[in-house]
Amino acid sequence: MSWRWFSRGLPVLVALLAACQPVPQPFLSADPVRDHPLSRPVGQAGVLVRPVAGTPDPAAFATAMATALQRLDIAAGTQSANRASLWLSARVKATPDAGSAHYLNLRLHWFVRDQRGTLRGDHVATAHVTAGAWERADPDLLVRLAHENAAAVAPLLSDNARVKTVPPPLVVHEVLGAPGDGADSLRSALANALRRRGYTITDTITARTIVLSAVVRLTPRGKAGDDIAIAWTALAPDGATLGVVQQANRVPSGSLSGAWGRSAAQAATAAVPGIIELLGRARRLIPKT
Repeated sequence: MSWRWFSRGLPVLVALLAACQPVPQPFLSADPVRDHPLSRPVGQAGVLVRPVAGTPDPAAFATAMATALQRLDIAAGTQSANRASLWLSARVKATPDAGSAHYLNLRLHWFVRDQRGTLRGDHVATAHVTAGAWERADPDLLVRLAHENAAAVAPLLSDNARVKTVPPPLVVHEVLGAPGDGADSLRSALANALRRRGYTITDTITARTIVLSAVVRLTPRGKAGDDIAIAWTALAPDGATLGVVQQANRVPSGSLSGAWGRSAAQAATAAVPGIIELLGRARRLIPKT
């Protein structure tokens, strides 16, 4: 039996199942670092991002870069530092594109230094941008450039700058609509599969708990078998929908009307990668304590 899973963000597969299961709900928040304002101190270590020289808005680019580093689990900020912090600075040179006056070629040179000014590493990147967007410091452009450059700069940063995250506890709440013993066997199988991946499963909902639940739909197809669809939803402690992982399979007619047996474990195991992906996107929404 081969289960396929997919999360919100793959519209072609979602469309294939639209007639037999719930439409995926969008993420409530588009900003997974909403609870980590850049104005906070970077902590015991971390990275202080300096205004980016040679840009139309040096402070805005620094803020975008700090946000991009935070998305990579690096403690970055733009306002304060201490003796353990690294300093990230950059110089950008923009030159007109030879082929079109509407475009610019950027050369971005990033420098990582400690507080004594000792160079710890540097990285050079290039980019091809529209002149108008660059000159007005278009926020979407700055976010894109920061995202691209953060991934390249991150290996230069000390492990001490990285945020140590603890996976939030999970509640596998309920499975609705499953035939046979699917409600209990799927719930138990998912809890066991997540435990094997290092997650804590609890029955108590707290300020850090993510709640998982599922809706199952079975559509008989006669001699062709039964179409089974499972939609796993992850909810933040405040009730916000973090995302939906969807699964689909065709099974022999009536095979799930009693005990699911190994089918529950196979479905749960196949769902875990998608659920972990959702948890990875959402982990900075969850309070640390």
